[in-house]
Amino acid sequence: MALSTLYNILQVYKLLILILQIRNEKAKRYLNSMRKKQPVPFSQKFPNADPLALRLLEGLLAFDPKDRPSAEEVGLLSQWENFIDNYL
Repeated sequence: MALSTLYNILQVYKLLILILQIRNEKAKRYLNSMRKKQPVPFSQKFPNADPLALRLLEGLLAFDPKDRPSAEEVGLLSQWENFIDNYL
């Protein structure tokens, strides 16, 4: 269920490119068998959410790991370092 929801939201062309890179034939067949739908923008799914939060969510849920931001890029690294300094 979660994969089909993600498939519906994310950009289809990126998923198609990723399918070409997948080595597992069973996974390829499954992804190719899914009904093709137009992606639904997060802003439409979550109209009251902060636009920056939606951009972050889109980045973190990118299907291709190369498209995901690093912990440093989203500021998590500095927050983790602050936590370690203050609590450990």
